[in-house]
Amino acid sequence: MSAIDASALVAKEFDCYYQADELIWEDWAFRKLAKNSAERFAFYASGDSLNKVVDILRGLQLDRNGDFIKKLERDTNIDWSDEINWIRFQHQIEMILDFLRNPASH
Repeated sequence: MSAIDASALVAKEFDCYYQADELIWEDWAFRKLAKNSAERFAFYASGDSLNKVVDILRGLQLDRNGDFIKKLERDTNIDWSDEINWIRFQHQIEMILDFLRNPASH
Protein backbone atom coordinates (compact mmCIF):
# COMPACT_ATOMS: atom_id res chain seq x y z
CA MET A 1 0.00 0.00 0.00
CA SER A 2 1.36 3.41 -0.92
CA ALA A 3 1.94 6.14 1.64
CA ILE A 4 -0.75 8.79 2.00
CA ASP A 5 0.20 12.34 1.03
CA ALA A 6 -1.01 14.04 4.21
CA SER A 7 -0.86 17.55 2.73
CA ALA A 8 -2.93 16.49 -0.26
CA LEU A 9 -5.42 14.78 2.05
CA VAL A 10 -5.91 17.92 4.15
CA ALA A 11 -6.17 20.10 1.03
CA LYS A 12 -8.71 17.74 -0.54
CA GLU A 13 -10.80 17.67 2.65
CA PHE A 14 -11.14 21.43 2.65
CA ASP A 15 -11.64 21.62 -1.11
CA CYS A 16 -14.46 19.06 -1.02
CA TYR A 17 -16.24 19.88 2.23
CA TYR A 18 -15.54 23.51 3.13
CA GLN A 19 -16.83 25.43 0.11
CA ALA A 20 -18.07 28.91 1.04
CA ASP A 21 -21.31 28.68 -0.90
CA GLU A 22 -22.19 25.25 0.50
CA LEU A 23 -21.41 25.71 4.20
CA ILE A 24 -24.03 26.19 6.85
CA TRP A 25 -22.43 28.90 9.00
CA GLU A 26 -23.85 27.63 12.29
CA ASP A 27 -21.96 26.11 15.23
CA TRP A 28 -23.85 22.79 15.10
CA ALA A 29 -23.02 22.38 11.41
CA PHE A 30 -19.33 23.12 11.92
CA ARG A 31 -19.22 20.63 14.80
CA LYS A 32 -20.75 17.91 12.61
CA LEU A 33 -18.38 18.83 9.80
CA ALA A 34 -15.38 18.59 12.15
CA LYS A 35 -16.47 15.15 13.30
CA ASN A 36 -16.91 14.00 9.71
CA SER A 37 -13.52 15.45 8.74
CA ALA A 38 -11.85 13.59 11.61
CA GLU A 39 -13.55 10.36 10.60
CA ARG A 40 -12.40 10.75 6.99
CA PHE A 41 -8.83 11.57 8.08
CA ALA A 42 -8.78 8.48 10.31
CA PHE A 43 -10.22 6.34 7.52
CA TYR A 44 -7.75 7.43 4.83
CA ALA A 45 -4.67 7.82 7.01
CA SER A 46 -3.37 5.79 9.91
CA GLY A 47 -0.25 5.56 12.02
CA ASP A 48 2.48 7.86 10.73
CA SER A 49 0.23 9.25 8.00
CA LEU A 50 -2.40 10.29 10.51
CA ASN A 51 0.32 11.83 12.69
CA LYS A 52 1.38 13.88 9.66
CA VAL A 53 -2.20 15.04 9.15
CA VAL A 54 -2.31 16.14 12.80
CA ASP A 55 1.02 17.95 12.39
CA ILE A 56 -0.27 19.75 9.30
CA LEU A 57 -3.46 20.81 11.08
CA ARG A 58 -1.47 22.11 14.05
CA GLY A 59 0.90 23.90 11.70
CA LEU A 60 -2.03 25.59 9.97
CA GLN A 61 -3.07 27.07 13.29
CA LEU A 62 0.32 28.75 13.62
CA ASP A 63 0.70 30.05 10.08
CA ARG A 64 -2.15 32.46 9.40
CA ASN A 65 -0.53 33.93 6.29
CA GLY A 66 1.28 30.84 5.08
CA ASP A 67 1.19 29.32 1.62
CA PHE A 68 -0.99 26.38 2.66
CA ILE A 69 -3.62 28.69 4.18
CA LYS A 70 -3.58 30.72 0.97
CA LYS A 71 -4.14 27.52 -1.00
CA LEU A 72 -7.08 26.60 1.22
CA GLU A 73 -8.49 30.09 0.77
CA ARG A 74 -8.30 29.76 -3.02
CA ASP A 75 -9.76 26.25 -2.98
CA THR A 76 -12.66 27.03 -0.62
CA ASN A 77 -13.38 30.65 -1.61
CA ILE A 78 -13.12 31.60 2.07
CA ASP A 79 -10.69 34.17 3.41
CA TRP A 80 -9.66 32.06 6.40
CA SER A 81 -7.03 34.60 7.47
CA ASP A 82 -9.68 37.30 7.92
CA GLU A 83 -10.09 38.08 11.65
CA ILE A 84 -13.56 36.54 12.12
CA ASN A 85 -12.93 33.59 9.80
CA TRP A 86 -9.56 32.96 11.46
CA ILE A 87 -11.32 32.46 14.79
CA ARG A 88 -13.75 30.04 13.12
CA PHE A 89 -10.87 28.25 11.39
CA GLN A 90 -8.93 27.89 14.65
CA HIS A 91 -11.98 26.48 16.39
CA GLN A 92 -12.65 24.11 13.50
CA ILE A 93 -9.12 22.73 13.57
CA GLU A 94 -9.35 22.30 17.36
CA MET A 95 -12.59 20.35 17.01
CA ILE A 96 -11.10 18.11 14.31
CA LEU A 97 -8.06 17.44 16.48
CA ASP A 98 -10.29 16.74 19.48
CA PHE A 99 -12.35 14.24 17.49
CA LEU A 100 -9.13 12.57 16.30
CA ARG A 101 -7.82 12.33 19.89
CA ASN A 102 -11.08 11.05 21.37
CA PRO A 103 -13.29 9.57 18.66
CA ALA A 104 -15.39 7.46 21.00
CA SER A 105 -16.20 10.28 23.40
CA HIS A 106 -18.33 12.27 20.93
